Amino acid sequence: MSDSSCPRCGLVLTEEGDSCRGCGTRISDEERKSLWMSKGELLGRMGRHAEAAESYAAAIRIDPQDISAYERRAASLEKAEMLEDAIACLRRVAELGPSNVTARISLGGLLFRTGKKEEALAVFREALAQDAHSVPALRGLASGLFNMGRYGEAADLFEKLAAVAPPEAARDFLAHARDSLLGADKKAEALRICRRIQELSPGDAGNLKKMGAILTDKGELNEALLCLEEALRIEPGDANAWVMRGDAECMAGRPQNAVAFYDEAINIDGQLARAWANKGIALDTLNRPEEAARCLEKGVELEPLDDEIRMAYCEVLIKLGHFTETLGILQELVSRSPNMALAWMRIGDAQQALSHHELALEAYDRATSIDEAEANLKKAVAYYNMEKYPEAMSAVDRSLESEVRSDYAWYLKGAIHYGLGQFEEAQECAEKALAINPDNSSATRLKEACAGRTKAAEQSFKINDIFIVLKDGRLLAHVSRTPGQTLDEVMVSGMFTAVKLFIQESFKYASGEELGRMEMGGIKILIDQWRTIFSAVVISGNEPFTLRKDIRRMLVHIYDRYHPVLEGWNGDMEKVAGMAEAAGDLLK
Repeated sequence: MSDSSCPRCGLVLTEEGDSCRGCGTRISDEERKSLWMSKGELLGRMGRHAEAAESYAAAIRIDPQDISAYERRAASLEKAEMLEDAIACLRRVAELGPSNVTARISLGGLLFRTGKKEEALAVFREALAQDAHSVPALRGLASGLFNMGRYGEAADLFEKLAAVAPPEAARDFLAHARDSLLGADKKAEALRICRRIQELSPGDAGNLKKMGAILTDKGELNEALLCLEEALRIEPGDANAWVMRGDAECMAGRPQNAVAFYDEAINIDGQLARAWANKGIALDTLNRPEEAARCLEKGVELEPLDDEIRMAYCEVLIKLGHFTETLGILQELVSRSPNMALAWMRIGDAQQALSHHELALEAYDRATSIDEAEANLKKAVAYYNMEKYPEAMSAVDRSLESEVRSDYAWYLKGAIHYGLGQFEEAQECAEKALAINPDNSSATRLKEACAGRTKAAEQSFKINDIFIVLKDGRLLAHVSRTPGQTLDEVMVSGMFTAVKLFIQESFKYASGEELGRMEMGGIKILIDQWRTIFSAVVISGNEPFTLRKDIRRMLVHIYDRYHPVLEGWNGDMEKVAGMAEAAGDLLK
């Protein structure tokens, strides 16, 4: 006999009629409702929740005021993922039982699940109006506020819950309060909660990690490292904790130690993008850009949508002089994140390095619309390189309004004056740049050019020969103003020997620095270097002020085009045949 059958003859009952069709036994509404309720319970135990909900609906039709039938139907409908119908049932329960706190809590949860967030908050508050100390209602309201990003309000409620909960539950509520405060960027308050959790649960490695991260961010590195060391003692296989320890070491100015900790993380989880990326940043700090680029490339491969890692990779590529490659990555990045000012700035820098000045200006304009300060100086450089001096002056003046102590900005303003033939003003700006930074070699050269030279004096200037040389001393290209009448072989050999010593001993071979000039047997030689190549430019006459800029631009272009060939170059001159043409443009 089923639970919805006649208790005398066993015939299955229907909703219609008040007696059994088989034996005629009269069955009361209460008995009939009880039978449908029992059937719903049986179907629920069998996992047939939609059918169970229909059985409870039959009971409700018999007694529309039965709160229990609505509650059970709502529970079955929720399990059957029929959430709107479940909500309707719980609304009815709230009408029938205004003081039913449990029903309101269930209703609030379902309202959140279906996106009715504000109404859910109101329902939780109604439940708390009935019972101000209801832990489920407080938890529901706090969780809802957290999910809506209202972290400060959520944190207050979680702390209230911790105050009334037993110790184990209190620790969990405090952890929610801590995470809420972190979401609200209230790190000092979050640290206070971390310390409370530490008192309740000293071996909570997760809390120690959060505490270490907050302390690292605050610059309290000794305590941060102690927290992270303890977390790793408890959970030595936690790759993220090793990354965090590396981050703290980096902030403490110990990037070499940081690299070792990032390696620990990578050994545990080789797919952890942040470990590869942060190792790359540390290696860059150690002036090991080639290794840094390989690590950051791996980070990008593992997390292709992480804009922060991509930007770090591009910064290193720019240092390496790989401008074309950098542009490809950055263009993809800004197509996805068009309001990233730094990305537009670096696009401008790369375009500028490749002498694409109009494109550089477009990128700087985009950056200016987002973050004006630095972009104006970049725009001034682009206009200056295009010899649009009034526009360059306007941009550099805007830059100086926000950063009056920039020695480079004062130097650039002087260079613009020089381009306009305003030598007294140019010398004054150069002196201001040197007052801020006496080591600014460009400003020194500008001051000298203003003091003792005029443009007329520079008319006698000539570039006679250009040599492009690999860092190991092998000649890559040579062009001469008078082919067939160049320096003899002995002189060339002696010059290279002198140049190499000049670089390696006097300047300790610092990549990307302007190295200087030397004289040998009455010959003036200007030396510059970019990454793994350097140039020796043989000149006669007075050196124009802008010549160094032109030499550097030539080197940048050559390296950007040929750096894949130069890595492991076997001496095959055909592979670098175009270098001579690129260098020859400087003779024109």
